[in-house]
Amino acid sequence: MKNRRFITLLCTLGVTALCPIVLGQSATDGQGHYAIYVRGYWSGQGDATVTAGTVTITANVQISTGQTGTLVISNLPLAANHFSGTGTVMGVVVNVDGRVQAPDAKPGPNSQAVTTNAVLGATLLGGGHAARVAGGRDPLPPDP
Repeated sequence: MKNRRFITLLCTLGVTALCPIVLGQSATDGQGHYAIYVRGYWSGQGDATVTAGTVTITANVQISTGQTGTLVISNLPLAANHFSGTGTVMGVVVNVDGRVQAPDAKPGPNSQAVTTNAVLGATLLGGGHAARVAGGRDPLPPDP
């Protein structure tokens, strides 16, 4: 498909309706550790872990006033490549909706394929605020 790179970009940005159909991936293709970034009302960075059935995300975050805290999203069920549920950010309950996009199994026409990494993206909504979580799978597991 000539527009595969464009669709992959849309999937990375959170336009997920076409992702499972076009990219043809399974939930197990995205398993592993991810370095993630949080941007929006809350900003920071942290880690995510994707298993065959769950997604867990943690990060150190802050708001524009300088107040700091943590983002904790634990063991959300992973169905196909999507996950949703609730977590907390600095004590605020947030609704979480996201997906894991695994690398393509093989290069497509004109080598337009995502083959080096998997990406994780999610939207956080709570307390009248919003943020996005995005990151890529690490090539190696995190240090203990």
